[in-house]
Amino acid sequence: MPAPFIDISRPVHPGMAVWPGDPETSFERVLDLSRGDLCTVTRLTLCAHAGTHLDAPSHYLPGAPDISAMPLSAGIGRARVIGIHNPVAITADELSGHGIRRGERLLFRTANSTRRPADPAGPVDPAPFTADFVAVAMDAARYLAEKQVRLVGVDGPSVGAFPDPSAGPAETVGPEEPQEATGPLGPMAEDGQAGGDAVHRLLLAAGVWLLEGLDLSGLSPGPVELVCLPLRLVGAEGAPARAVARQLARPLARAVARRRARV
Repeated sequence: MPAPFIDISRPVHPGMAVWPGDPETSFERVLDLSRGDLCTVTRLTLCAHAGTHLDAPSHYLPGAPDISAMPLSAGIGRARVIGIHNPVAITADELSGHGIRRGERLLFRTANSTRRPADPAGPVDPAPFTADFVAVAMDAARYLAEKQVRLVGVDGPSVGAFPDPSAGPAETVGPEEPQEATGPLGPMAEDGQAGGDAVHRLLLAAGVWLLEGLDLSGLSPGPVELVCLPLRLVGAEGAPARAVARQLARPLARAVARRRARV
């Protein structure tokens, strides 16, 4: 029997943590059966990047495809959960030992999955935004871009690290060319993580679809079947998504099972 699908997306609700500066999430009952209306209708106010969501190339690249152009194949099919041991960043050094191949869908299970427990269903107390999440370092972003992976999913709110305001922005050496050095909004922060802007631009320019805000606490490292689709928001640079996955048997485990069945 195949493993059951589990939900790896996070609930969307008023008061949920959002990226600082993004619109808050709110629900308004326009019509309500409890008030004697014919039916219940809810108006939603939320950011395109609230909770579990996908980023389109147009999030950072002018004139690039929006989220409605995302091919279904990017979010549906075989994927691989990779367990990340580094408690600070996802680095190229750690990824290099995993035999990453072109066209793969990769979900990175980091310390974020243990630091932040799964959100309960229904009304919850507001949880504060946590800035010290594990993110993709610039060398890892370059490595993934060179490998030409199809999709990168993370269990933090962003693929890139939260900027450190005390460091200031990166200097500019040309009209569109950031200096390859210091600030968290430039290629590399002091702790080895890349500024979120630089990581986004690099991966999106390489054709990688970005899936952020996952709950991977229920998955183990290894192959999974992924189903993840964004809302088809025409012209938007991203969209909330519902993501589910189920664990698949490793090739060796399947071979052992077949041998045992023949005995």
